[in-house]
Amino acid sequence: RFTIERALLDGSGYGYWRNLYLDGDPVLLSAAGRIHQVRPDADWLRRVRPGLVEAAERILDTVGPEGLAVCRDLSGDSGSGRWSSNACDVVGFGHMDAYVNAWTYRALRNAAALLKATGEAPLAARCRAVAEAMPAPFAKYLLNPDTGWVAGWRSRDGQLHDAAYVWVNAFACAFGVLERGLARRALTRLEALRARMGLRDCPLGVPVNLLPIPEADQPRQVSAGAAAARFELFCNGAVWPGVMQYYIRALATCGLKANARKLARDLEEGYLSDV
Repeated sequence: RFTIERALLDGSGYGYWRNLYLDGDPVLLSAAGRIHQVRPDADWLRRVRPGLVEAAERILDTVGPEGLAVCRDLSGDSGSGRWSSNACDVVGFGHMDAYVNAWTYRALRNAAALLKATGEAPLAARCRAVAEAMPAPFAKYLLNPDTGWVAGWRSRDGQLHDAAYVWVNAFACAFGVLERGLARRALTRLEALRARMGLRDCPLGVPVNLLPIPEADQPRQVSAGAAAARFELFCNGAVWPGVMQYYIRALATCGLKANARKLARDLEEGYLSDV
């Protein structure tokens, strides 16, 4: 509660520049929503109200004519050599970022409830309306028709950038911005790819992406240093246990409960063995 309050009321920190890191405001709003859900505190909500309003308005300002959040400062084009529009900072996410939009959907739903509770009814209604309209364009612009799962981002030049991003699909499917039938197909195909790669036992979790990220989709400083190790290096194919709860949640709620149980058991064994 202390940390989220500081961040909402203009505290500094990594990812402070909200025109570049478009996941910052959505993550903070969603965190505030969960705090209020678990232990409502009217005084705390009134105290952070200015930050809630500003974050919601900034998020709404990112929504383009397609109905999705767009980073106007980062094109996401291959070869642009820029850093990311989200927390996965050494991958060239930009423009129409699937991870950002999954969090934007969740944040606007949280904002609708929080702002209504603080008397900001018109702004709450705007947040609800934008969120409710997001699933259709999300599937249209960010679902890869060739793979069946969600791509990482669609760049300004119209290209989809897809390295089988498990973590991006985890959030999109767990949060519900991808319709249940489409989400099940996406997860089923990712799980099939994981099995073909031999990743059947995952005590540390599943790699964040199952296919190599092209060098042109990485910042110049990273791609230059990764010339001898193009895969399984940091954000490119490494394991990030911190997002596994969302992937397990997505699997369990989209009809792949056996996969979810197996992965949960694998992680439990990994933590217990202190690997």
